[in-house]
Amino acid sequence: MIGVIVAGHGELASELISTAERVVGKQKYIEAVSVKVGEEEDNLREKLNAVLRMTEISKVIVLVDIFGSSFCNTCMNLAKDTGDVDIVSGVNLPMLIKVLTYRDSFDLRELVSLACKGGKEGILDIREWQEKIKQLKENSFALEQNATE
Repeated sequence: MIGVIVAGHGELASELISTAERVVGKQKYIEAVSVKVGEEEDNLREKLNAVLRMTEISKVIVLVDIFGSSFCNTCMNLAKDTGDVDIVSGVNLPMLIKVLTYRDSFDLRELVSLACKGGKEGILDIREWQEKIKQLKENSFALEQNATE
């Protein structure tokens, strides 16, 4: 199993985990890291190392809220030294649910790819989506009309 660390500003990480667990059930080897604006890098590194020790698992995916944030940069520095930690930025609920659903079935690099895919698939222009559905229904109706004639 791959461990999961979710990091975000304020209470974002813990709330994402809480909400995801309502969908997929209680999870093992998952930790939230709350980051405060202006927090020192040494403190962030200490938090990350503490959470990595708590997960007690060798392979870990870290989902961060913002690329280029202090915590993301701290994670990138740590990940350079090991092949056992990978980072994905832009965490959202669809991404986290995808990771929690498939982390037993894929290796770390494959899980990173699924995380990115899940996160992107969860972002939709709803009006555009509704128009596509409407068009599909109209086309389907037209096909049915032609088939009965």
